[in-house]
Amino acid sequence: CRQTARESDFSLESFPPSWQRPLPRYEELTLAVPPFLEMIETIERERFREIVVSTPGPVGLTALAAGKLLGLELTGVYHIDFPRYVDLFAGERFGEFARSYMRWFYGAMDRVFVSSRAYLDELVELGLERERLRLLPRGVDSVRFAPERRRTGFFERWGLGAGTTLLYVGRLTREKNLEVLLDAFAAVAERRPGVHLAIVGDGPARGALEARAVGGVAFTGYLEGDELAAAYASADLFVFPSRTDTFGNVVLEAMASGLPAVVSLDGGPRELVESGHDGLVVDTARPEQLALAMEALAADAGLRRRLGARARSSALRRSWDDLLDTLTRRRSPATGERVDPARTPAPAVVARAT
Repeated sequence: CRQTARESDFSLESFPPSWQRPLPRYEELTLAVPPFLEMIETIERERFREIVVSTPGPVGLTALAAGKLLGLELTGVYHIDFPRYVDLFAGERFGEFARSYMRWFYGAMDRVFVSSRAYLDELVELGLERERLRLLPRGVDSVRFAPERRRTGFFERWGLGAGTTLLYVGRLTREKNLEVLLDAFAAVAERRPGVHLAIVGDGPARGALEARAVGGVAFTGYLEGDELAAAYASADLFVFPSRTDTFGNVVLEAMASGLPAVVSLDGGPRELVESGHDGLVVDTARPEQLALAMEALAADAGLRRRLGARARSSALRRSWDDLLDTLTRRRSPATGERVDPARTPAPAVVARAT
């Protein structure tokens, strides 16, 4: 639902919104209300057989209504922990309302894909039937994100010199737990001069985080394409303290770039990292534990290289083609066996909130 359609290598139709406004705290995203009747008419005219709903916003609600009215299969994708975000920003009373809405919305689907086992279990606790839930972790472009993208002195333009560079990539918002990261880094920097922290990304919390940061921390803003790939490969260690991510694409991108990752015990990223094998999993609610993990890897280049090589190998096993086969049911989500695509037609429309 956009005024102008994005360029795409597949058939894509964009519906100009009836109303839109920036999403509070996520101003780069737009909350868009689609032309309800026009979208349903298109779905009926094109004889779609299945709708994949990727977000529970206005476009997703329209898709849900279309599926029910036209008797189509409905597949949901749960990839954002909306209730926990509402808890953080509006309080637990509103969070309970969000949980009720998620239970109703995803409970109306024929099946729901979830990016991690942790959140599959959470949806079961929320009240969804386990037999209707499917795992659909994400893939990574292991050509774009690769150790060969490393550039010596890449972070010098932001004032970081020689030494060991720790890296965070992601939005700069309250739910990412970045205050704990900065407190933990301050403890590491005090004990180990020559350790730096590069923070790639932007968001509403940037000003407060910059004011909180000690020396040796650089904020690069958003990076894209080759610059982002070089940022990953030019660092020495990836740190992702978020406790609310359902998967953590950036963790997989860092691993593909040959970096060991330090992630939280809570959330989906812990399922990407085998602690002690290709990274570390720690309690990121406690700055001292995060600091100890960061310091242990910062102090041992040999350990970083061994874990980073294994991280790269782990990432190479995550193919986008296999995951898309699962989504289109050319491969059984339950068994992994290939099935006849003629008997299980691919989804015909993906409904997104933006």
